[in-house]
Amino acid sequence: MNAKEFYGTPGGAATGVNFDVSGWSLASRPSVNDDSDETGKIVFKITVDGDGEIISVRTQQTTVSPSVVEVYRKAVQRLRLRPKGGATPPTATGTISFIITSK
Repeated sequence: MNAKEFYGTPGGAATGVNFDVSGWSLASRPSVNDDSDETGKIVFKITVDGDGEIISVRTQQTTVSPSVVEVYRKAVQRLRLRPKGGATPPTATGTISFIITSK
């Protein structure tokens, strides 16, 4: 028996997250409440200010429905970032990608 079958998250779940913004790293994994059955990929282009606040989230690429994109966009807007070390740029632009697989 696989315990994950009983305790896993229902619906779709982000199995892969790729975060690439110069000078910043994720303070924690994105918390996404995706109860869809969709499978695909979303790439957001994000802009971060010097304090680590996400000031812009734009959809760059997607293979899922707009409603699922919106769920992930809201999760990205709630993210907390931490500096990788050294001086952080006044603004930084990069991407965060989600690979979504349905359960």
